[in-house]
Amino acid sequence: MSQVKRPWELLFAVPVLALVLGAILWTSVDRGVAFEADGIRTEATLAGRYTRSFSQSHPKPDVTHYYAVVRFDHDGTEVEADAEVSYGFYRTVQPGQVVPVTFLSDDPQTVRIDEGFEMSLLIKFVLIALFLVACATVPFAYGVWKRRGSRG
Repeated sequence: MSQVKRPWELLFAVPVLALVLGAILWTSVDRGVAFEADGIRTEATLAGRYTRSFSQSHPKPDVTHYYAVVRFDHDGTEVEADAEVSYGFYRTVQPGQVVPVTFLSDDPQTVRIDEGFEMSLLIKFVLIALFLVACATVPFAYGVWKRRGSRG
C-alpha cells in the first residue's frame, strides 16, 4: 500500500520548517545585534590557534572547525578568549600577530575575531533556508496549479 502525499502534509511541513530555520536565524542575528550594540573594538594579540574535527558517517570526510585564541586588556585585566574563524584567517594569521577584535562589554570572553567568517555563515544559512523553503513549497504550488489546469 503506497502512501500518497496530500497538500495538507506540505502545509504542515512548511510552517514547521520555517519555525526551525527562523529560530536558528534569530540566534545568528541576535548575536550580530549584540556585537553592534554592546561591542567594543580593540586590538588583540593572537595567542594561539587550534582545530576541532568532527566525524561524519563513512565515507564522508571529517568536518574541521578552526579557532583562534586572542589576548587583550580590558579594564586593567588581561582577557584570553577564543572564537571560530575561517580557514583563510587561520592559515594566514600567525601567533604573536596583532588582530582587531570585538568583544561584548558585559562579557569580554565573548569575542568576534573574524567578522567576515560570521557574515559568510549567515549568508550561507539564508541561502540554504531559501532553498529548503522552495523545495517544500514548489510541489504544493505545482499540485495546486495542476488541479486548476485540469478543471478548465
